[in-house]
Amino acid sequence: MFKSSVRFPELNKKVIYSNLDEQKPLKYPAKRANQYTISDILSLLPKGDKAFSTQMGAVIQVSNTWQCDVGQACAPFLSVRRADFFTPSFNPTNYEQLVNTKSQQILGYTQSSYRLINSSRRLVFEGTGFKFLIQTKGVGRSFQLDAAVLQLSLGVALLKLAVIAVDFLMLNVFPKRAIYAKEKYVQSEDFSHLEERKQEEHEREERRRARKERKKMQRRQEEAGSQEGDEDYF
Repeated sequence: MFKSSVRFPELNKKVIYSNLDEQKPLKYPAKRANQYTISDILSLLPKGDKAFSTQMGAVIQVSNTWQCDVGQACAPFLSVRRADFFTPSFNPTNYEQLVNTKSQQILGYTQSSYRLINSSRRLVFEGTGFKFLIQTKGVGRSFQLDAAVLQLSLGVALLKLAVIAVDFLMLNVFPKRAIYAKEKYVQSEDFSHLEERKQEEHEREERRRARKERKKMQRRQEEAGSQEGDEDYF
């Protein structure tokens, strides 16, 4: 019979979940089962793991798992996995290869012993089987108002709704809202004519440049005319 207890003191120090007081065996697959045969446990393994386990044995981790909403009724269930291999490259495609090479250092569970018969002979006993590692684990969940408010406030802050809400309260609800409104809005000089001024300055600058260019052209023409007069004289 699988019996265990678990508590979540961070969520509720008074609540303890337990089936230690159950005296009547409840066979799997009944609800709240506490009695399992080896075949039942192996049936909870993946199909490939189960087939290979019967050939070479296995180390199997059996977890009596509680997943509870703290404060409400909760019953455990078994979660089963192989514990005699931990390499990510291990997959069902190399089962046959491991059987042929008898790589029991990687997986399986084998017990060996021997007895000396005489100085040149000994009798070896080798057997495979199942080794179960039993543990209890649990996950507790509970609604916490303060944590929910904290998460909500953080979310609102990220959405910039807090600024909008505070501004609305300061302008419409608080007693000194008139002072806040006066300080919030500051009357400034009218700068609507700045663009017109910039345009006028630009036009004046263009006219100045045009005048300079015309003067340069006139000078060049005058210099060219004077040079022609000198040539005619000589």
